[in-house]
Amino acid sequence: MTRFLSIGAVRTPRHGTSQTTLRARSIVFFLMSLRSSVCWSLLHLSRPILSRAPKSTRLADLASRLLTYEVLRAAPQPLRRSTVNGASFELRLNDYVEAKAWLTGTMDPDVAAFCRQHLGRGGTALDVGANIGFISVPLGKHAREIGARIIAVEALPENARRLQNYVEVNGVAGIVSIVSTAAGAAAGSVELAVDRTSGFTTNGVIGAALRTDSLVTEVPVRTLDEICREHAVEHIDVLKIDVEGFEPFVIQGAAELFAAGRVGAGVMEINEFHLLRNGWSRQKVLALLTELDLEPYSLLGGVSPAVDFNVAFRPRS
Repeated sequence: MTRFLSIGAVRTPRHGTSQTTLRARSIVFFLMSLRSSVCWSLLHLSRPILSRAPKSTRLADLASRLLTYEVLRAAPQPLRRSTVNGASFELRLNDYVEAKAWLTGTMDPDVAAFCRQHLGRGGTALDVGANIGFISVPLGKHAREIGARIIAVEALPENARRLQNYVEVNGVAGIVSIVSTAAGAAAGSVELAVDRTSGFTTNGVIGAALRTDSLVTEVPVRTLDEICREHAVEHIDVLKIDVEGFEPFVIQGAAELFAAGRVGAGVMEINEFHLLRNGWSRQKVLALLTELDLEPYSLLGGVSPAVDFNVAFRPRS
């Protein structure tokens, strides 16, 4: 999948925007006119301001695209050590997601807080689409304190390898277990396409529209029902799913878990673009949750799950 920096899509700040946000946004727009080492140095110096900008703005996304596509495409930078969500990582800044984490020091902070809140003493959390561990590794540090455990499911072999490294670096080996597979509705295999320039991953059947410079890898698919049987999971305190439009298939593969009421709470990404590519939509996903006797609700509070990017769900009482 390819994403492009679109300057024209950035809206003029509305009345009431904080001075921190305005200052940081001005820095980003200024940096857009620069290139190479000068731009890189100024972005590095601007991190303290960017990290304090309100998370509700699109500033972090804008800066991350700048960092990924405009600075590092021509001259990739080495790994940068950073603390994200309270855990230590080495980040590749030619990857949009990792560039954003480096700039802000966080990754999906609302999801991280939700998982921490719902993981009970001696309980189990499942992180499906764990990437390199932005959620599961910090959560593992919390789990270590309360005698809980994390099962991190990651499809991309390179991500799983790095995740294992960060599990060890952060002292949560034995707390976080890694399952290197894709999760889906049934056992089988799926192709993953990784853009060689950006690190974006596209799950699903590879079509003709895919860029020719993408690397295609075939990986196994297993159901969550099967994975939980293998790891002797009786109850899931919290289930997090973020798999680029494959979320409904993951849910379908956990039919036994949901039918038995063995999932206490969950949160999933609902990205309309990715869902449509896989034949789904937000409305269909919310209907699927309802069919499984699950109640979707806003993760942020006061916002409808019909529009939230991350949607929480729980069993209907």
